[in-house]
Amino acid sequence: MAEYQLVYRALRQRLLRTQQRELLLKLLHAEAWAVAGALLALVLVATTEALLFASSSVRMFLWYGWLILTAGLVLAAAVPSLLRLLGIAAREPLEQLALRLGRYYPQLGDMLCNVLQLVGTLDRQQGVSRELALAAFVHVARQAENLDFDVLLDRRRVRRAVLLLLAVLGLSGALLGAVDPLRAALQRLVEWHRSFVPPPPFTLRIEPQDVALPRGTPVTITVRAEGIPPAEVFLHLIPEGGQQSVRELHADTPGLFLAELGQLSSSLRFYARAHWMGQEVSSPVGSIRMLEPLLLRSLRGKVEPPAYTHLAPFTFDDRSSELVAPLGSLLWLTVEANKPLRAARVVFVPDRGVEIEGESEQQQTDTLITELRVTGATASGSFRVESSGSWTVELVDHDGQRNPFPVQYRLVAQEDASPQIMLLEPTEDVELSESGILPLRVFISDDYGFSRLLLFYRLVASQYAPVHREFRSIPIPFLPRLLSQEVPYVWDLTAVKISPGDRYEFFVEVWDNDAVTGPKSARTRQLTVQLPTLEQVLQRSEVAQERAVQELQEAARQLEELRRRSEQLQRQLSAPPARQQEAQWEQQRQLQVLVEHHQELQERLGQVQREIEETLQRLEQFQAISPETVQKYRELQQLLREIQSPQLQQLLERMQQALQQMSPEQLRQALQNFRFNEQEFRAALERTLRLLKRLQAEQKLDALRRQLERMAEEQEALHRETERAQTPEQYEQLAQRQRELQQQWERLQGEWQQLERLLREVMPEAPQEALQRASQQMDNPRTGEALRQAGQHLQQRSFHQAQQFQRQAASQMRSAAGALQQLWEELQRNLTREVQRQLQKAVLDALELSEQQEQLWNTTRNALPGLQRLSDVARQQEQLRRAVATLTERVMTVAQKSFVVTPQMARELGIALRSMQQAREQLSEREPVSAAQAQQQAMEALNRATLLLQDALSALQAAGSGACPNPGMGQGAGAAGFLERLQQLALQQQGITAALQQLFQGRLTPEQQAQLARLAAQQGQVQRALEELSHQQRTLGGERLLGDLRRIAEEMREVVEELQSGKLTAETLRRQHRILTRMLDAMRSLYERDYEPQRESRPGQNVVRPSPPALRLPQGQPPPVPPDFLQLLRQKYSPDYQQLIERYFELLHEALRPGTR
Repeated sequence: MAEYQLVYRALRQRLLRTQQRELLLKLLHAEAWAVAGALLALVLVATTEALLFASSSVRMFLWYGWLILTAGLVLAAAVPSLLRLLGIAAREPLEQLALRLGRYYPQLGDMLCNVLQLVGTLDRQQGVSRELALAAFVHVARQAENLDFDVLLDRRRVRRAVLLLLAVLGLSGALLGAVDPLRAALQRLVEWHRSFVPPPPFTLRIEPQDVALPRGTPVTITVRAEGIPPAEVFLHLIPEGGQQSVRELHADTPGLFLAELGQLSSSLRFYARAHWMGQEVSSPVGSIRMLEPLLLRSLRGKVEPPAYTHLAPFTFDDRSSELVAPLGSLLWLTVEANKPLRAARVVFVPDRGVEIEGESEQQQTDTLITELRVTGATASGSFRVESSGSWTVELVDHDGQRNPFPVQYRLVAQEDASPQIMLLEPTEDVELSESGILPLRVFISDDYGFSRLLLFYRLVASQYAPVHREFRSIPIPFLPRLLSQEVPYVWDLTAVKISPGDRYEFFVEVWDNDAVTGPKSARTRQLTVQLPTLEQVLQRSEVAQERAVQELQEAARQLEELRRRSEQLQRQLSAPPARQQEAQWEQQRQLQVLVEHHQELQERLGQVQREIEETLQRLEQFQAISPETVQKYRELQQLLREIQSPQLQQLLERMQQALQQMSPEQLRQALQNFRFNEQEFRAALERTLRLLKRLQAEQKLDALRRQLERMAEEQEALHRETERAQTPEQYEQLAQRQRELQQQWERLQGEWQQLERLLREVMPEAPQEALQRASQQMDNPRTGEALRQAGQHLQQRSFHQAQQFQRQAASQMRSAAGALQQLWEELQRNLTREVQRQLQKAVLDALELSEQQEQLWNTTRNALPGLQRLSDVARQQEQLRRAVATLTERVMTVAQKSFVVTPQMARELGIALRSMQQAREQLSEREPVSAAQAQQQAMEALNRATLLLQDALSALQAAGSGACPNPGMGQGAGAAGFLERLQQLALQQQGITAALQQLFQGRLTPEQQAQLARLAAQQGQVQRALEELSHQQRTLGGERLLGDLRRIAEEMREVVEELQSGKLTAETLRRQHRILTRMLDAMRSLYERDYEPQRESRPGQNVVRPSPPALRLPQGQPPPVPPDFLQLLRQKYSPDYQQLIERYFELLHEALRPGTR
C-alpha cells in the first residue's frame, strides 16, 4: 500500500472518531433532557393526586400515563443517535465534518475537504496531475497532523443538560420525599389499585398541658387547630370527683378556640376533639391541679453594722419598707410561709444612676441571689450590704408554686464618707525660735472614726545635710472613738536634728477606719517651717529698722507740710472780713487737706509701730538682743502709742464741722491751739526718730557681740570635732565649715565699719577709748589670717597646725566680743551720768521757775485793770516764758537720748508755755483776771512737770541705768525663758498622753499597772512645775493669757488622782488632750501678748449716727453664747476667718460681762 494511502486512512480514522464522540454527546444530551422532563411530569402527576385525592381509576390513568410519557421521551431522545451510531441511519459526510473543522482552524479552511475529495477519487479521475494532487494532500495532512479535531465537540451543552437533570432530580426528590402530601400522593399512584382514606387537614393542641395553679385562679383553656381548622371543636371537661361535660367551641380567630372556665375549686382533666370524614380527631389530655396559694406570712431580721463603725445592731420586720444600713453591714433575715417550702431566696437588684438626655434614671445591673436555708415553712439566711438597691423574697413550695407578686423592699447603703482635716495652727509658713518647737493644732472629723493621723515632713533646704526626696512621717496621737476632735501636737524638730538655715515642708494627713472599702485619707495644705540663722534674723530686723526710720522721716516731712498748711490757713483767717467771706470755701478745703494729711500720718505711725513689734518679737524669740535692749524697744513702742494721740485729729474735725458757725476769732484761737498741739507732736516725733536711731545702734552693737560669741563657740566646737575626725568626708565637711566661719568674720568686719560710723553719728558722747579698742579688735588682721590658715591646713590634712590656728581664732573672737561688751557698758554708764546730771539741773530750774511764776501770779491777781504796772508784769512773764522754753529744750535734748523723759513731761511743759503765752497777751490787753487764770495754769503745769522730773530722777538713781529706769527691765528674756519652759512641759505632757493612749486597750496587766503608776508620778511632776510657772503668769501675761495655767494645773491634779487609783478611762484621755490643748493656747497667748486688738492703733474717723438704747441684761449675768456656735463656725468658714470671728465673739462676750466697759 502506498504511503499516501496510509496517511489518508489515518486522517479518515481521526475524523470518524470525532464524529462518533459527537454522536455520543448528542445522545447523552437528549437523554438528560428526556429524564428531566419525566421527573417533572412525575411531580406534576403527584401534585395532581395530592390535590384531587383521586380514585383508583384516575390514579391508574395518571400512573400509566406518566410511564408511557417517560418511555416515549426516552426513546424519542435515544433512537436517532443510536441509529447513526449503529450505522443504520446515514451519518454526516466526512467532508462536511472537514469543512466544519476548517471553520475552527483558518489555516486549513476548505483545503482539508478538497484534498479528501481529491484523493478519494484520484484513481477514477482523468486529466488530473497525480503528483500535484498527492503533494497538496501531503501538505494539508502535515498541517492537520498536530491539530485537535475534538474542538468540534460541544461538551458545554452536555454539562448544562446534566446539571439541569441533577437539579430536577434533587428538586423532585425533595418534594416527593419531604412533603408529606406529595409523598403520600406518590405512594397512592404507585399502589393505584389500593383504597386510601385522606388524613385530617388539621391537628389539635391544648394549653395548658399539665399545670398546677393556686386555688381560685381564673382558668382559660386554649385549643389550637394547626392546618385547615374545623368549623367547631368540642371540649371535654372531666372534673375530679364530678361528671364529665362537653362544650362546643367556635373559633374566635382562625385556628384558635378559647374556653373561659372562671375560678376553679377542684382539679380538672380535659381534651378536645373534632370530626373529619366520619372519624374523630382528638388532642392530648391535659390536666389542671388546684393548689393552696403560697404566701409569705412574716418577715423579720437584724442589721449588724461593721465592727469599725461601733454602731449597735438594729432589727426590722415586714413593715420596714426601706432600710438604711452602713455599707458592709450584715443583714440577717428570717421568713415564714403558710406551707412547707422547697426553696427560698433573696433577689437583690442593685441600682446605678445613668444620665440619659439630661435626666437621671435607674438602671438595673447584675442581680444578686442569696439562697436561704429552709426548715419546714421557715427560711433564714444573710447577705452583705454592698450597694443600694431593691430586694424581694422569692419562695417555692414542693409543688413548684411561687409566691405571687413578692413585696419589694428598698435598701439604702450608707457609704463611709471621706474624713475632713483642717490645720488650725499654724495657718501659714512659720519660722521657729531656737527651741525648735512648733505647736500644731489639727481639727479632724469623720462619720465613724480614724485609723491613723500622721505628720509628714521632708528637708528641702539645708547647709549641712542632704535634702530628703521622700516625705517621712511621725504618728500623732488622737482620741479613739471621738468623731470630731481638735488634736494638739507639739512637734519637737530638735528630734530631727534641725540646724539653723534648715527648711522643712510638712503637712498632716488623716485616714478613716473604713474596713470595707479601705481607709480613705485627707490632708492639709503643705506649709514650710524654717529655723533661720542668727544672721538672717539680724538682717531682717535691720531691714525692718531701716524701713521704720524711713517711715518716721517721711512722717516728719508730712508733719512739716501740715505745719505749713496750718500757717497758710491762719494767714487767710487774719485777712479782712470781706476777703474772708469770699475765701470761705478755700478755708474749708484747707481744713480738709489738714485732716487727710493727719490721717496719713497716723497710718504711717501705726505701720512703724507694727514693724517694730514684729522685729522685737523675732529678736526676742532668738535671744538676739539683751534684756536691756528689749526693754528699750518696749518703751519705744509705748512712746509711739502716746504720740498717736487723737487730740489733733479731733480738733481738726471740730474745726471743720464748726467752720460755718465759728467766728473768725474763734477759728483763729482753735487754729492756734492746733499749732501748739502740732508742735508737741513734732517734738515727740523727732524724739522718737532720734531714739530709734540710737536704739538701732545699740541693738546692732549687742547683736554683733552675740554673733562673735556664737562664732567663737562654733570655732571651739570645730576644734573638738577636728580631734575626733577620721574619714575624708568629715575632713572635707570641717574644712567647708571653717571657710564659712572665715566668710562670716569678713562679713562682721564690714558690719562693724558701718556700725562704727553710726555710733559716731548718733552717739557723739560715746567713749573714744573703748570705741578705739573695739575697732582695733575688729580690724585685727590676725583673726582673719588664723581662720584662713585653719581652713587651708584642714584642706591639706595638717590637723595639728589647723587646731593651733583654730584656738587662736577662737581666742581672738572672744577678745573682740569682750571689747564690744566693754564698749556697750561704757556707753550705758556715760549715758546714765549725763542723763542724771541733766535731770538734776532740770529739777532745780523747774522749781525756781515755778516759784517765780507763783510770784507773778500773786502780783497779777492783786493788780487793778489799767495800771501801768501790768506792762512790767507782761515783760517779766515773757522772760519767764523764754526761760521755760529753754528748760523744755534741755529736757527734750535728754529725751532724745533716754526713755526716762516721758511724753507727759513734755506735755506739761507745753501746757505751761501756752498758758504763759496767753497770760502775756492778756496782760498786754489789760485783762488781769484772765491773765491770772492763765498764770495759775502755767504754775500748776510747772509743778506737775517738776514732780515728773523728780520721779524720773529717783527711778533712774534706783535702777542705776539712765537708759532703763523701769525696774521691770529684762522682761523680754524672762518671757522667752517662760515660753521655753512651757514648751518643754508641753512636750512632757504630750509624751504622757501618748503612753496612756497605748495602755488604753483593755484590762491592765501587772506590768502595765506599774507603768501607769510611773506615768502618774510623771504627771504629778509636770503639774507641780506648771504651778510654779503659774506664779510667773501674773507678771508676764496677766489676764491677757488665753490659757489659764492654774486651771490646767487643777485638771492635772484630778488626772493624777485617777491614775493613782488605777483608773484609765476614755474621759481620762479626753482630759489629757484638753490639757495639752490649753497648754498650746497658753503658748500662743505669749506669742500674741503684744498683738491684742485693743492696742492696735487706728486713724480717727468722724462717725456720727444715732445709737439705739443699751440692752437691759439681767444683773450679774453676761449674754449667753450658744455652746455649739464655735463648732458651727468651724464647719462653715476658712481657718483665718474662723479665728477672726471666734476672737470677735470672745471679746464681745467679755466686754458685756458685769463690771467691764
